[in-house]
Amino acid sequence: MKISELYQSKMIPFYVTFAMYWIWYIPNTQPGIPALLLKVAPTISLYIGIQQGFKEKHSSRKVYQTYISNGILASVVGDAALVWDSLFVVGMVAFACGHFYYITALQAKKIPFLGYKSLNSIGLGFVLYGAAAAIWYILLRRGLQDDVLLSYGVPVYIAWLTSTVWRAGVVGDERIFLGSALFMISDCCIGINQFAFSLPYAQVVIMSTYQIGQYLIAMSAFLPENQLAVMPKSTKKAM
Repeated sequence: MKISELYQSKMIPFYVTFAMYWIWYIPNTQPGIPALLLKVAPTISLYIGIQQGFKEKHSSRKVYQTYISNGILASVVGDAALVWDSLFVVGMVAFACGHFYYITALQAKKIPFLGYKSLNSIGLGFVLYGAAAAIWYILLRRGLQDDVLLSYGVPVYIAWLTSTVWRAGVVGDERIFLGSALFMISDCCIGINQFAFSLPYAQVVIMSTYQIGQYLIAMSAFLPENQLAVMPKSTKKAM
C-alpha cells in the first residue's frame, strides 16, 4: 500500500470526528462533558491513526513517528483542559509538552541546527520571533499583568511554540511547518481573545486552524523513510 493510501485509510476516523465536531458544534460558553468529547475526538483519532500506520520497531521513521504521536497525545490533554477557563494553565503546560515532542521529532531528521541554508534560517527566525514578540508586547502584555504566573508563563510558551515553527522551517518539511504555523495562529487567537479583546467568530477561527494544523503535523509522520532527512540534491550527490 502506498504511503498516501495508507495515510488516508488511517485518517478516516479523524474525518468523521472532525465532521462531528462542526455538525454538533457546541459553543465554548457551554463547557461540559459533551463539549470535551467532541473537542478531543479528532485529536485522539490522529493519535490512533499514527499508531496504526506503521509497525517498524527500529527505523528513523519510527522514532519520528513516536515523537509526533506523543506530541498529539499531549495535545489531547490540552484540548480537554481548555474546555474550562479555570484549567487554562494546565492546557498551556500540556501543549508546551506537545511542542517539546514536535521539536524533538524534528531533531530526528538530523538536519544541521541552521539547516542547509543558514541565512534563510536566520531570516526566518527573525521574522517568526519578531512577530511573536510584537504580538506579546502590543496585544497581550497588559492583559497578563494581573496574573504573575501567566505574565511569565505565556511569553515563555509563545517562544516555545515559535521554536516549533522555526525548527520546522529550518528542517524544510512543508507539512509540519504549515501545520505548526496554523497551530501558532490558533494559539495567538486564543491569547488575543482571552487577554486583549474579543475576536469575532473566535471559536471557529481557533478550532479550524488548530484542527487543520494538527492534521498536517500528523501527515508528516507518514513520510517514507527516505524523506525524513531533508537534504538538497547537491548534498545527496556528494554522499
